[in-house]
Amino acid sequence: MRNVYKCGAALMGAALLLTACGGGSDDAATADPNAKEPSMRQKMLSHRVRPDCVSCHQLMDPIGFSLENFDGIGLWRSHDEGDAVDPKAQVFDRTQVDGPASLRDWLVSRYSNQFASVAAEKLLTYGLGRGVESRDMPLVRTIARDAAAQQNRFSALVLGVVKSRPFQMNMRQDEPAGATASISTNNDKRTN
Repeated sequence: MRNVYKCGAALMGAALLLTACGGGSDDAATADPNAKEPSMRQKMLSHRVRPDCVSCHQLMDPIGFSLENFDGIGLWRSHDEGDAVDPKAQVFDRTQVDGPASLRDWLVSRYSNQFASVAAEKLLTYGLGRGVESRDMPLVRTIARDAAAQQNRFSALVLGVVKSRPFQMNMRQDEPAGATASISTNNDKRTN
């Protein structure tokens, strides 16, 4: 069974890349139960040699490595299995990052608008309770553009979604409109 404390950084990197930046597979090989488990970095580096895995891992692993100080539930750690955590990595555009602060600086300085656009799309998906379609993309761009005018604040993204017409007009109907009327009519006939 996979240990969330030991795979948190790689999962965080993949999650951030896929859900926040708009951009793998896990091979659980059997190992000697008495052998010391390799660090997450060692596992990811050995996994990256597979030709079918390298293209994705070269994108997401550096992001996960920079977040390696967080365990699987978000607690800060400086050691993992007795070894010092090494959050240094080189991201896909060859920028060096060495932890969460430099990762944030990298995202803000180079990908802030893209990040805001993807975040707007994800928030709209959540707010509408459905996937975003091509007809929604002008709204996504408007929300992201308006948020950019407010330094891409999260509150600006949320307000953009909440104030949008699709969000305000979104109504969920669990049963057809006539279903409740027919049920009450049938109940009325039984009591008479």
